[in-house]
Amino acid sequence: MSAARTRRAIALLGAALLLAATPSFAADDAAHGPLAPAEALLEKGDLDAAEAAFAKALAGELGTQDRAAALIYLARIQLGDGRFAEADATAARAVDELGRVTESRDHAMLLALMIRFEAAKGQGDEAKATEIAEAAASLSARQDRLAWSDRIPGAFLHKASGTVLPKAVAGLAEYEMNTYDATGLDASVTYAVDDADVKPSDAPSYVTTQVTVNQGRSIDEQFLASKQEIMERFPGAREITTGPIAVVQGPRRLEGTMGVFSVRANGEQAFTTLHVFRMQPDILVRFMAGYPAANAATMRGRVAALMQTMVWPEGATIR
Repeated sequence: MSAARTRRAIALLGAALLLAATPSFAADDAAHGPLAPAEALLEKGDLDAAEAAFAKALAGELGTQDRAAALIYLARIQLGDGRFAEADATAARAVDELGRVTESRDHAMLLALMIRFEAAKGQGDEAKATEIAEAAASLSARQDRLAWSDRIPGAFLHKASGTVLPKAVAGLAEYEMNTYDATGLDASVTYAVDDADVKPSDAPSYVTTQVTVNQGRSIDEQFLASKQEIMERFPGAREITTGPIAVVQGPRRLEGTMGVFSVRANGEQAFTTLHVFRMQPDILVRFMAGYPAANAATMRGRVAALMQTMVWPEGATIR
């Protein structure tokens, strides 16, 4: 296990906010499923009732994915309450559940490992935390092999679509990858920001580029679904503008839809931007960025540079 990959896994496990801010294109199939009552209580902030509801659901008949999800929710509640040993044991059960099916989302496995990592740190068990981080690093490496190849110097190739993303450009540097399914067809690269030339802020700055193949959604459907994600994540978010967007690379003109939203992040005014492009025959490319209002001009330039620098998949609309 390389030291660099272990450090990356530790950063991934410790960055719960950024990990949660990189959702899949996939719809939330559990919105009306057996965990919905418990999830509703959690959203209301009634943690005691939510914990009881998740425990009740686990006592019944659940599929592997729902059981793993319930265990992760339960472990998060326990972790937030400082019950580190319980959180570790519950998250370990989630890892066992997810390990039984090859199609389980590695993203969920990483969430469970994140809880175990934080629980070990909370108990002061550095050796166990390092062991868990190394397990996450191994899983992260498997994800990378599923979706991405780095045989191109300075860049990552998304194998299913042919998209090539730079490892670093215009003050953005690759921070982490996520693979949202077991096929490598739905994956993302998140870029962290070099803050040397921007104003200090408590609001995080990031750009996530996600590529999905065989999603079966129109660009309008995907844009509306992504907009809803923003509105749910940031209550009180305000739409500034939406409309068409184009990226021109030589003879190619790549057309999509964009939106800019004003939000509050860590008590500061910030912006979230959304750009969605649909390629032919069935490839979606989405950019989501977040940054404080004070750094808007710099970050807009960085997002544009990323779009201009990347190699878009073949079959993109040319007009």
